[in-house]
Amino acid sequence: MTSLISLLQLESHGHKSKRINGILPGFDANAQHIDVSGDHEFLPPGHDDLRGPCPGLDALTNHNYLPHDGVATIDQFIEATNQVFGMCLDLATFLSTYGAVLDGDLTSWSIGGPPGDASLLAGLLSQPQGISGSHNKYETDGSPTRGDPYQYGNDFLVQLSRFKALYDKQSGVPNDAANYNLDILNNFRAERLAQSKAENPSFFSAPFSGLAVRPTNSLHIHLPLRFMANRSADHPEGVPNKDVLRSFFSITGENANSNTTPATNASPQTGTNAPSATSNYTIPFLATDLNLAALEHPEPSSPRWAEHRHRHA
Repeated sequence: MTSLISLLQLESHGHKSKRINGILPGFDANAQHIDVSGDHEFLPPGHDDLRGPCPGLDALTNHNYLPHDGVATIDQFIEATNQVFGMCLDLATFLSTYGAVLDGDLTSWSIGGPPGDASLLAGLLSQPQGISGSHNKYETDGSPTRGDPYQYGNDFLVQLSRFKALYDKQSGVPNDAANYNLDILNNFRAERLAQSKAENPSFFSAPFSGLAVRPTNSLHIHLPLRFMANRSADHPEGVPNKDVLRSFFSITGENANSNTTPATNASPQTGTNAPSATSNYTIPFLATDLNLAALEHPEPSSPRWAEHRHRHA
């Protein structure tokens, strides 16, 4: 157990270590560059285009790495998340298939609400609802930046006060020095879950979606570091700074006090680089992040705590 804790702490505190074995990821500016021009230039959603709670998937769609209408096949999700975010094929395949089975028609699914295409096959049990209608299946209460449905009436809009609470973890730090690293993100994760549990009388976090799926879905706190962080020769493991957070979460204003514009999530327009092929985020890396979070904040990672629900009398 001691060796496991030491290994996980090395992953957390040795921020230049991306991989479990401590090997630094490589960096190749040309190979890892993400194109946000031409066919992949930012284009906001149209009236009938679907967008949802995932800032990463919204950005992929707004840059046409996924179909602009917001409905994609399993293969399209796998390809886009691997190419742009460096999600390894094992994890991308699992999450894309999971979404299609629970939120889609077994072959495709919506990143927002129910798709309007009449040609879409009926879902396994009912009309596909997309991930905006997947509460407690693909995401749960206690989102870092979204609201619990019982409190806010939806689970897909960014709540500015919650985003600002995360943003202010680097208050007073200039953008080029800001780094929302695992220590900051894991601590904020625990704070938000505790806040949600205290303030939401119907708080619920299912054992599977709350503990296993949340760390990789769009709402989880590790997303800024693992998938959004910009890579460079000096920081091949990636640094999620303030510009990155504001861009991906559709926040304007230097101090994050301005209103958010829903569904206009975008990749930063300059210097955007994906993880290298040697540092793709695999299921073992996910397991490391889960174990690290549990060691630092064991209570929110307990299935008994996650299942806790209290109601009004």
